[in-house]
Order: sequence, then structure tokens, then C-alpha cells
Amino acid sequence: MFLSNSQTENAFEAAATNFGRSTTTDLSQNRFGGGILKISPGGKLLHVFEIAAGNGTTNVAFGDGEKELYVTVVKDPKDPQAKGSIVKIANVK
Repeated sequence: MFLSNSQTENAFEAAATNFGRSTTTDLSQNRFGGGILKISPGGKLLHVFEIAAGNGTTNVAFGDGEKELYVTVVKDPKDPQAKGSIVKIANVK
């Protein structure tokens, strides 16, 4: 699946609406965001990461060498009392 620049931005906007607005970019210029999506600079959806801890991802960061992702998440993003957690998941190349 390839997306145009405007479709890529629309995909991130849709993900942001549903999962939070935090995104980050790796050294290859792939974008990570949403709940967590990996999208190439050309707009190709590369991977959708499953986050078992919840649906409310709020931030994502890389570990050493971009081998893993650290994701802040809440179980239910609509619950204002939800407690967050940090999960570590393996990155895909």
C-alpha cells in the first residue's frame, strides 16, 4: 500500500484523532505514530504495531540503535482517570 503525501498526512491525522498525536521519525525517515504505525518517507504503510497494554498511545521513542520502541499508553484513552504505562516493543526493519 502506498500513500500520496496528502494521504500520508491524512493517515497520520486519522491515527492522531483515534490514538493520539505523538509521532517520531527514525534515521531512515520512516514515521511512527498513531497506534503505532510505521510509514515510509514515500507513504508506504510498512507495519502496524500491536500494543497489548491499551489503545491510548501517547508517545513513542527509540531505544539504542532503534532496535526497540518505548511507547507510553493508557488502556482506555476515553477514561480521564486511566493510569499510563510504558511498554517496550521490538522494532521491525
